[in-house]
Amino acid sequence: YTQRRQVEDHTRLIEQENAKNSRELERLVFYRKSLIEGSMDGILGTDETGRIVVYNKSMEKILGHPKKTVLNSLFLNEILSGSEVETLLAEIRKPERDGEGRVTALEMQVLNKNAVPVPALFSALTLYEKGEERGIVFFFRDLREIRKLSREMESQKTLLHQDKMMSLGHLAASVVHEINNPLSGILN
Repeated sequence: YTQRRQVEDHTRLIEQENAKNSRELERLVFYRKSLIEGSMDGILGTDETGRIVVYNKSMEKILGHPKKTVLNSLFLNEILSGSEVETLLAEIRKPERDGEGRVTALEMQVLNKNAVPVPALFSALTLYEKGEERGIVFFFRDLREIRKLSREMESQKTLLHQDKMMSLGHLAASVVHEINNPLSGILN
């Protein structure tokens, strides 16, 4: 009877610990998923074959491909042109870059759903497991909005300069008028 009681107590203890670990694991998975999905940057992850296994909402917005059609279906070379994939992978593997297996702040174009190039600034990190490459995670920042804002700032700057020149012209005309009135009287 004592052994049976000990086994039941031990089983109950294991079940409680298992339930606690399950709750903690669920919380951790939810937290990580929220981090990825809530990111303002596009996040795309590939496995060692180049197949896309992580694809967040921001990436969906940048490329226009629905998540369900991309995950585990498309490969990296279907989003970037073949030469860009080679360039990208070569940059990531350069030890003198940002450390072997990583690249930061590299500008490149990705192809959206309609095969239209989208300018993007991205960083990437190679994922390793026991010394073996298991995939790459990419962080994309869409540059279209930034470039649009930059153009708007330039046009605002031009308008401001034109406004200053017009004001200076009006001031000069006023000064000339004020000087001409007494000069006309003196000359007469």
